[in-house]
Amino acid sequence: MGYRIRFHLLWLSLMAFPQALWSAVSLSQNQQGQALVVPYYTVANGLNTLVSINNHQNHPKALKIHLKDGRLGANIQSFNVYLGAHESWNFAMAEDPNGPLILSSDNSCALNLDTGASGQPTTSEPSWDRLVGVIEVIEMGQVLTESNDFFGNLTEQENCQRLADAWYAQGPNSFWQAESSAEMAPANGGLSAAVSVIDVSNGWAINIPTLAFNDFFAANTIHHRSPEAAEPNLASGSHDSLLLHQGQVMQTTWPTGHEAISALLMTTGIENAYDLSLFVAAENDFILSFPTWSYHRDQADSQKPFITNPVHGFLFGTSYRQRNPLFHYDHTGQQERGGYGGSIDPHPPEVDWILPGVTMTFAVNDSYDVVDSFLSGEIRDNVSPLGVPISAEYKGRVKFAFAEYNSLGNDRGIDAHTGTPQTYHGLPVTGFMGMKFYNAGAGPGLLATYAWSNAHSSDRHINDLTGENHAE
Repeated sequence: MGYRIRFHLLWLSLMAFPQALWSAVSLSQNQQGQALVVPYYTVANGLNTLVSINNHQNHPKALKIHLKDGRLGANIQSFNVYLGAHESWNFAMAEDPNGPLILSSDNSCALNLDTGASGQPTTSEPSWDRLVGVIEVIEMGQVLTESNDFFGNLTEQENCQRLADAWYAQGPNSFWQAESSAEMAPANGGLSAAVSVIDVSNGWAINIPTLAFNDFFAANTIHHRSPEAAEPNLASGSHDSLLLHQGQVMQTTWPTGHEAISALLMTTGIENAYDLSLFVAAENDFILSFPTWSYHRDQADSQKPFITNPVHGFLFGTSYRQRNPLFHYDHTGQQERGGYGGSIDPHPPEVDWILPGVTMTFAVNDSYDVVDSFLSGEIRDNVSPLGVPISAEYKGRVKFAFAEYNSLGNDRGIDAHTGTPQTYHGLPVTGFMGMKFYNAGAGPGLLATYAWSNAHSSDRHINDLTGENHAE
C-alpha cells in the first residue's frame, strides 16, 4: 500500500510541473521501464541464474544487454537482442572457464551473443571475478516491422539473419551500417525482468529483486548501436533524476548520466533481518550491489560519493570500531556496532577496508570464523564472512550505515527548476538478504531444503531546496 500511495502522490505532483519532467529518469513503481538492472547473478557453487526479459508492449524492441563481472564491473559480454511484441527472451547462466556460460533455446534474435562454446573472455580478471556480477538491459528503440516487412517476424531464424545483414552485410540490406536509427522509433519502455537463482541438485531457488527505470532517455530519441558496442549503458541516459522525497518532487540535474541513476539509489543506510536458527541449519548471505560504481571510478571528476585513496583506490568503511559502518540489532532491538571479515574486534585503527567491487557478499554467521557464502562461493576479495552476536533466538538485523562512515555524498546536483545546489548523502547501493534452510526433521516426501530472499530496506538523506536535511 505504501508504494501505491507514493506512486499516486508522485503522479499528482508531476501534473503541476512542465513537460521537461518527462526527460528525467525515475525508478519504476510497476517493475517495467526503458532500462533494467539485475543487481546480482551467480554461477558459483554449481548454481544457475535464470533470466527472463519481457516486452509488455505492442511493438518489437531492440535491446542492449551487458553482462558485467562482480569485481571491477568490466564487460564480459555486450550484445543486442531483438524482442518481438509481447515476447520474452529466456536464458540460463552456468559456470564456465570463459564464464559465465549463456544457454538459451529461445528463438529471439541475439546478435554478438557468445554462448561460451569457443569464445574468449573480454576481461583479464581471474575467472572467479565472473562467478558473480550484474546485468544491464537498455532499450535502444522500437523496430518498425509494420512499415518494413523486410524484418518480418523477429523470432524466425530467416528474419534474424536479415537483422544481422542490416549490420554486417554488403549492399542495400546493410542500412544500419550507414544509419543505425533507420526503421526505428524511440524507446517507450514496458520492459521487465524476472530473475531467479536455482540449485538443481539440492532443489531450492530464490528470486532476485530487480530495478526498472522510466524515462531513461529523453523523449523522441533513438539510441540504436551495433551489437559489439559497449553503449548505451547506465551512463548513457538522462542527466536528470526524479523522485518523491518527504512529499516533495525533486528533479535534480547532474553532470553525468550515471550520477542521475546513482541519485535514485543513494541511501544512508541499508539493513535486513537474519535468521541463523540451528535446528534448520540456516545460512544467510547479505548481498550489496553498486551497479554504477565502475562508472564513477572511471571518471575522475565524478568519483563522489565514493571515498578514494591514492594507493588503494575506492574504500569501503574501515575496520576501526569507532568508524565501522556495520551495526547489529538482536531480536530485542539491542544495538551493537561490530566488525566484518570474520572478527568483531577491530584491526589497527588506520587500516581501511578497500571497496572490492560492484557486488559484495557477506556470509552471515555466529562464529566469527571464515564461512563461505552459499550464493557467491568461497571467501575472496568481494566475498567476506560477517560475524554477528547471537541472542537466544538466533535472529536479528544487520545494518550498514553509509553517510557517516564511508561516503562523501554527492553535492554535484542542481535543482532543475531553481538552480539551487542539492546534496545526496550515502552511497548508491541496492541488494537483498538470501536465506537457505535445511529441515533435517522433514518426513519422507516433504520439502527439506528451501530458500528465499528479502529486499533490503533503506534510508534516504537529501539536502533539499531550503538547505535542510531530510531523511526517510
